[in-house]
Amino acid sequence: MYLRLFKYVVIATFLALSVAAASVGVEEYQVKAVFTYNFAKFVDWPAGSFKGNASPFVITVLGSGKQAETFETISGQTVKNRKVEIRNVTRVEDIGDSHILFVCATEQKHIKEIINLVTSRGILTISDIEKFVQTGGIIGLVMVGDKIRFEINLHAANRSGLRISSRLLKLARTIIDE
Repeated sequence: MYLRLFKYVVIATFLALSVAAASVGVEEYQVKAVFTYNFAKFVDWPAGSFKGNASPFVITVLGSGKQAETFETISGQTVKNRKVEIRNVTRVEDIGDSHILFVCATEQKHIKEIINLVTSRGILTISDIEKFVQTGGIIGLVMVGDKIRFEINLHAANRSGLRISSRLLKLARTIIDE
């Protein structure tokens, strides 16, 4: 019973975020930042992903423009008892010890190179670039009508050593596992 209740709470949270983006006029990337923050709660990283118990949970935004700046709204929150640290970079070589890499649309022409550079590093890749999960990214944010939904490439997650909760997988619009 508690598991079912938890599932409904998670579904309601994600649906409320997508409805808020459409009906209240909340900036689209602020909603995507909150989605990114919530995804982190349903993913387990490989052993050794954190340098120590006090290490921050690092979300790196790759790209330029106001999209990158909106992620600052989740800075200082906590994920898995770690403070969230937001880094904005314009070169993939500068991502450092990241746990999540959000790839902005400004990086679309470099997407294959980016995926190749981070695949084996235990980094959860997220983007709103069209066909992101088909290119090897792990979570793709897609607009369905006026709502934000997400797709998951489970094969890419496994290759990166990440374990995605079945609760999150149940909410995905599409799951790729090949």
